[in-house]
This record gives sequence, C-alpha cells and structure tokens, in this order.
Amino acid sequence: MKPKNIISAVLLIFVGLSVAYMVFDRQNAPDINSEDDVPQNQKDGVIVYYFYGDKRCVTCKKLQGYAKEALETSFSQQLALGEVVWMPLNIDLSENKHFVKDYELVTKSVILSKVRNGKEVKWQNLAKIWDKVSDKDDYLSYIKENVTEILKGQG
Repeated sequence: MKPKNIISAVLLIFVGLSVAYMVFDRQNAPDINSEDDVPQNQKDGVIVYYFYGDKRCVTCKKLQGYAKEALETSFSQQLALGEVVWMPLNIDLSENKHFVKDYELVTKSVILSKVRNGKEVKWQNLAKIWDKVSDKDDYLSYIKENVTEILKGQG
C-alpha cells in the first residue's frame, strides 16, 4: 500500500471518529429547561435538588426524569404553593461547584434540603436512587416517602 493511501485512510478514520464523537456528545448533552434553573425564594419547605454534570448517560436522565415525575404526581399542590421546589442543577457550572463540597457529592444525586425561615436546617442525600432506578415504581416510592418524611420533619 502506498504512503499516500495510508495517510488518506488514517485521515478518513479520524474524521469518521470525530463525527461519531460529536453525535454522541450532542445526544448526551443536558436538556436545558430554563424554568428548572431559576432559583426560587424558599421560606419554609423542601428543595429537591438533582445534581448532574455536562456528560449525561441514559440512566442519569432517568434519575432526573423519575424524580421530577415523583414530585409532579405526589406533590403537585406543594409544588404549586412553593412548599416543594424542584431544582435540577449542573454542578459543572462554576456557580454551582460549591454544592459538591456542601453536599459531599460524588456522583449524580438527589438531595433534599429542609428550609425554615429561608435557611437550610437539614439536608439528606437520597443515595439509593442508583439502586432503585431499574425499578421505576420503587424509585418513585422512594422519592415520595423521603420527601413526605422531610416535609413532616421526620426526615
């Protein structure tokens, strides 16, 4: 094989891999929903954070979608009143990096933050979301039970 043909083949492979990477990277980009990124003035209640990064797999998107669904189906009235606030945040953004230390985050996480008089009084990491994501009903129940407990002051 001639050197010119080898170089052409290598360049074609490189271009093909680059295009494949761009397509894959776009598919895993976070869905931007501006209403989810708006901070809300929370007096009393619970902020349900979902922390994610720039790179997102199918499971990571399920973690977020299921948590949101659990809140919308079980706490629609509290969401409307602002007693429960849904707050997905990208921790790869510089303004959100402090949450990694604040909540001891090591991966994508759902954090419940109990707020009284505008101040966080306790927080809870729902660490079992990764174990439960393969069973949607179990996942939804897990979110519902923990939000209910922390709203009542038991969690």
